Amino acid sequence: MSVDVADIRETLSTVLVETFESGRNPEGTMYLDRDAGLFDSLATVSAEQASQEVIPSGTTIAAQVNHSLYYLEILERYIIGKTPKADWAESWQLQDVSEEAWQALKSDLKTTYERIGATLQMQDEWDKLEDGFAIAIHTAYHLGAIRQMLKLVKGE
Repeated sequence: MSVDVADIRETLSTVLVETFESGRNPEGTMYLDRDAGLFDSLATVSAEQASQEVIPSGTTIAAQVNHSLYYLEILERYIIGKTPKADWAESWQLQDVSEEAWQALKSDLKTTYERIGATLQMQDEWDKLEDGFAIAIHTAYHLGAIRQMLKLVKGE
């Protein structure tokens, strides 16, 4: 039995939407509560909150988002056939953001996500689609960390 690549692309698209956009089901989604995807989770976070270190010697929400964006950019290069050299430590250096920088970071994340989503929908090779699943898994991990950090930042 073989699986049609179009079915794999559709499944990948669903998983990415669930992770980044909270899905489109008003009752909730397959693994997140309603409005709990990355973009919805970040929508009401101020630059001050994003820059707050909630765990001593830890990281910030801004750093989590910057690292997630960097990961997307690196995987996007792999998907289009390049072999970039990654500097993962550098991706964590941004800890503190101004309101303008925070809005730009969130905008860059969304733009990159949309661009990658479109690129993945044109892929027929498993290794390229596999990179898309890696993006969803990696982002889901950081989404969980961000949502826990938000509880501390917002005093919930």
